[in-house]
Amino acid sequence: MLERFEFRNKSVFGWSTGISCYYKNGAEIHKRHQEDKFYQAFLPCMIMRPSCGQCAFSRIPRQGDFTAGDFWGVEKTEPKWEDRLGTSAVLVNNKKAKRILRTLTSQIKLLESVSLEAITYINKTVEHPFKSHSGRKHFFQSMDIKPFNELTDHALEHKYDIGIAGLWYGINYGSILTYYALYQVVRILGYDAVMLPKPNNLWDEHFNDPATIGQAFIWKYCNVFLPYPHQYAYCLANDACKDFLVGSDVVWNYEICGRESDMFFYLDWVESGHKKIAYAASPGNDMVGPDTYELSMSYYLKKFDFISIREQKAVEAARKRTARIDIANVLDSVFLCPIQIYEDLVQHIRVEDKGSFVFAYILRNDYSEENVRLIEMISSYYNAVSCISANPMEHAIMRQVYGDRIMPVLSVEEWIWYMRNTVFYFGDSYHGLCFSLIFHKPFIIVYRATGDPNIANERFKSLLRIVGLEERLLEDISIDRYKVEELIKKPVDWETVDRKLNRQREFSLEWLKSALKNRPEKKYTAEDIIRDRTQRKMWALYDELTRKNDMLFQEINEIKRQITEQRGQNMRKKR
Repeated sequence: MLERFEFRNKSVFGWSTGISCYYKNGAEIHKRHQEDKFYQAFLPCMIMRPSCGQCAFSRIPRQGDFTAGDFWGVEKTEPKWEDRLGTSAVLVNNKKAKRILRTLTSQIKLLESVSLEAITYINKTVEHPFKSHSGRKHFFQSMDIKPFNELTDHALEHKYDIGIAGLWYGINYGSILTYYALYQVVRILGYDAVMLPKPNNLWDEHFNDPATIGQAFIWKYCNVFLPYPHQYAYCLANDACKDFLVGSDVVWNYEICGRESDMFFYLDWVESGHKKIAYAASPGNDMVGPDTYELSMSYYLKKFDFISIREQKAVEAARKRTARIDIANVLDSVFLCPIQIYEDLVQHIRVEDKGSFVFAYILRNDYSEENVRLIEMISSYYNAVSCISANPMEHAIMRQVYGDRIMPVLSVEEWIWYMRNTVFYFGDSYHGLCFSLIFHKPFIIVYRATGDPNIANERFKSLLRIVGLEERLLEDISIDRYKVEELIKKPVDWETVDRKLNRQREFSLEWLKSALKNRPEKKYTAEDIIRDRTQRKMWALYDELTRKNDMLFQEINEIKRQITEQRGQNMRKKR
């Protein structure tokens, strides 16, 4: 049994950083900091308090009369002062401290005057606080997942069990929350996860803006990799993550993602030896694209270890393209996340008391008059005010359409609060429907179908078929008023809905557990190995060319600066 534990015990290693363990049976363990995981986490400031990294008093002038601490680097100032038992540095910060020091002189073994520069050569916190290690957030977020020693190595080296690729940076509450939920579920299942950044060739740089609702929310609650400098840098994710998971939402839709990012969300950059999992991935309404895109799509789908898709019709299409019968139909990840996690998100939200309210979340800017009429009907029946949240990507346009009815852009937490507390939900959002089911809110979904009527609105229909509420999806803009009134008044049998939903929820969770746990035996072809090596070489070449290009531009700019400066000097001489 442990009797005593000491940090920096001088009896073994002298004045140093090490630990000593003393047991009641007389056994002792002594380790230097290089051998001890606590010190490996402590010394690079990975486990210090946030306040230490923001200390207002770690600066000159000092606030106290004296400042005392270890004189690290004392041997560089005067080797004979280093006795291996510890030498302190004391800053005398005012006249009062000088008077006190004189009275203590006879009790001090060594008292010499040195420059401030000598003390701050290593003791930088005299002038500014420590800077937290970049792995600090990872360490503290994953303390309940990994053993201390393993987590220390992972956090210091930025290693993860699972890299999650998806549209978490989308400026859309559904996109954000489906990845937040997937991240939380993966962690609950015991895996250390990280969100992978937006591919460079998808959409524009605005989506990397830390002020957007997606970036602000995900960075607050999740481990996230910084944006990569170029597309080939994704190869480096293979060094940081053991396996990869592409998540829900329309990642496999050609028009939204594939046109710009090609096979990125089919994980074409993941190298052999890493497991590839698709959870509730969605092509939208159909798995279509140009011929070359469809050929590549079929090829990379076959490379996945496990595939699940959100819509049943898309499952059938994927099976047909790949001849794989193991492709599963699962629920969106928001249904797998425990409801308490959503409750925790909103417990500190403060919103103006509006009494009873109907919440509408509208993404499309068409049929606004019809939407307003339906919202007013619902609000009148419930004797409630209406609160309309619009597509945050097109908020200005939506204000032009709906006027002052539109609320300011909500944070993700505020959006959840409105979904949780509304008396009725109305909108055209798939994830609005999901959270209506999660929070037991009666709802009407209005989404005017376009394209092939056999596959239009499949994401809504696929989910509503499971719970038996297909009638609450309205596709006809000229819908009969009395039918709408009937839907508004009709209660939802939530016990039956939960029973049906839970069957699919349990299946979906078990599928994800199995996919994360199991590692099928897989033989890699020579083609696979060559592809991996080629991608790495392409990245290395690109990186080298980029650096040389940057250096060349710096040299050119320096020459331009010198020429401009010389011209200025010549003109001044002429004057």
